[in-house]
Amino acid sequence: MKKRQGKLPLWRPLKDWKRHEWAPMKEVWQRAEKLIGSDLRDMQHDLRQDFLDGRLIMGMRLFALDGTETRIILERECWQWLKINYAWSITGWEEIPGWKTEWEASRKRKWERSALVVRRRELDKHYPDDRHTEDKRWRTEDKPQRKSEPGTVAAQDLPVSARRKGSRVQDEIRRFAARKWPKGWGHVETKDFIKAANEDEEFKKRVDPFPRRDQFLRALGRRKG
Repeated sequence: MKKRQGKLPLWRPLKDWKRHEWAPMKEVWQRAEKLIGSDLRDMQHDLRQDFLDGRLIMGMRLFALDGTETRIILERECWQWLKINYAWSITGWEEIPGWKTEWEASRKRKWERSALVVRRRELDKHYPDDRHTEDKRWRTEDKPQRKSEPGTVAAQDLPVSARRKGSRVQDEIRRFAARKWPKGWGHVETKDFIKAANEDEEFKKRVDPFPRRDQFLRALGRRKG
């Protein structure tokens, strides 16, 4: 991809700072891992693509020795140069046009440390937080089960052990699979399946809160129990 600089600088001041509207990068990584999976290369690629495409917005907090703080928002173009190694390791800053000069100036102002944050508005949409919805999820799964609609599940894609009736959530997952991939979904990787479900508004309306990864695995017959 040809790297374009666009207008400089490739960041802007974060003026209206509200702590509860921004999440630390560690939390972002933990949420994304539930949907993308634990493969490091997938996490590095998919998260970077989210920032590059504008699905996630990153900010930076710069702390000075005297206690003052400067906050900025990164433009999406920055991600042409940035690389995610892990939640606390992002490299390539010096490659961003104008960044090196600004950073050197920052060091003259004696920045003590920095912290990366992500705006929750987009984060909640693409990587929902289920930490506070466990009770709701269990109540949903404990409701009386409805019979599956005939002809909506590609049974040939399910192993025999998974063709028995599961929870309502699992039934909805299989209905979604049949609607999304009517010719069969056995070839679809779990991470791609979950990502497609998370982008499908109809599925998210029918299943709230959004299912955990292990629920997808059981519904697809890719995990026992």
